[in-house]
Amino acid sequence: MNKGLNIDIQVHEIVNKFHKQFSENMNLINKQIEPIRRNFNEAISKIDFDQIKSLPKRRKEHLLKLGEDGWCIDLNMSVEKSLIENEDYEEYFINHFENNIDNISSFIKNKYPARKQIIHKAFKAHVNEDYELSIPVILTQIDGICFDNTNESIFIKHNYSPNTSSYVENLPNELRKAWFAPLAEELPISYSSKKRSNAQIDFTLQLNRHLVLHGESTDYPTRINSLKAISFLNYIAQLFELEKKK
Repeated sequence: MNKGLNIDIQVHEIVNKFHKQFSENMNLINKQIEPIRRNFNEAISKIDFDQIKSLPKRRKEHLLKLGEDGWCIDLNMSVEKSLIENEDYEEYFINHFENNIDNISSFIKNKYPARKQIIHKAFKAHVNEDYELSIPVILTQIDGICFDNTNESIFIKHNYSPNTSSYVENLPNELRKAWFAPLAEELPISYSSKKRSNAQIDFTLQLNRHLVLHGESTDYPTRINSLKAISFLNYIAQLFELEKKK
């Protein structure tokens, strides 16, 4: 037999053998993938896309409701627990933030080393139950960290919205804007005198930055108010850190 022809036959046999093996392997892979594909299609069919589209609106509503009560979530909380809408949620928040004081302090000092000494002493004052000292200092650091990241003050307003709202408006999607809602909407912590007089809120119990820093309130030094201030400081520090990673 011609040598060249013999080589051609051998190559043809190798190709046929490879093709047969390849087909068998593909059939085996398809059989293995089919249940996965079927489960994936079933999962997709169960997704409520209307719920997904409404997520930014619902997230914003939850965050602003908490803000009305003076709280911000910790992004390390489970979403289910952190957005509780019943009247018992505050005890969960109190325990969570009290139990995570050291972690929160370390996180903020690490991300804002220029503020390390101030943060350290403010949190130490909280631990020592010197709330008349911890609260005013933490309120200044909320404003300072917002200014570090936006060049705007959260406690100075234009048309009844915090100046930081301009930063939020420029975020690229609605979900991220929703997460930053506490920086875009006026909350009791920053209510003006006029807004406070018209609000159905007892500001002997509710934390308000103006009343504290202008010496108008002597009722503010409480453990809960200090934890509320810490929750706000922690929240903005976490949000801006996430934005830096985008």
